Amino acid sequence: SIKPKYKSGLIAYPNPAKDNVTITHYLKEKPKVEVFDLFGNKIPAIINVKDESVITNLGSFTAGKYIIKVASSTINETITIIKYQ
Repeated sequence: SIKPKYKSGLIAYPNPAKDNVTITHYLKEKPKVEVFDLFGNKIPAIINVKDESVITNLGSFTAGKYIIKVASSTINETITIIKYQ
């Protein structure tokens, strides 16, 4: 799968995703990660933040587009993810 790289150095894959999305980061601190629908509503998600990656489980979500916000003291990035069944 393709691993898009964002200005902040984040890499998010796979996209589109069926279950888990992994976001690789090279931050000195663990980032805050939140998931939103396209209307801006925060969606409860299982998010596992590790030292150099974040695994977000979208398995229970309906198909569609979601926004993952990744923030720390040095970055503020939004990533659009397509979820398929």
